[in-house]
Amino acid sequence: MEELLLEKMVLHHMEVLGWEGLWGTLGMAVIGMPLAWFLPGADIGGREENTVDSVLMLWNSDGLNAVNTLFFWSVVGLNVFGLMVTQVLGSVFRAVMLTARTASLLGFSLLLAGTIIYAQVKA
Repeated sequence: MEELLLEKMVLHHMEVLGWEGLWGTLGMAVIGMPLAWFLPGADIGGREENTVDSVLMLWNSDGLNAVNTLFFWSVVGLNVFGLMVTQVLGSVFRAVMLTARTASLLGFSLLLAGTIIYAQVKA
């Protein structure tokens, strides 16, 4: 889809990123949040996700806001550079790159776990 928007419709990669963000936000606001509100769960009020409680936590916690802001900008950076790769090299290369990233993280996790087990590190 991104490749279609970047090449056929000749949209700038930042415009594509903006449209993806808009539709994702609308989808979560219209479908995701109401669904999580009505599903039973372990959150306050017996809900899967209590949005009011989450907003209050964000409002009252500077640390949580800092982590949330850091996460937001890291996702923005990931998406901007991913769209630039898609625009220059194509969506197949981006898919291979994302798969290689996942495999690298899995490999590093296994290496770290093996080292901890071998060295008999105690928690």
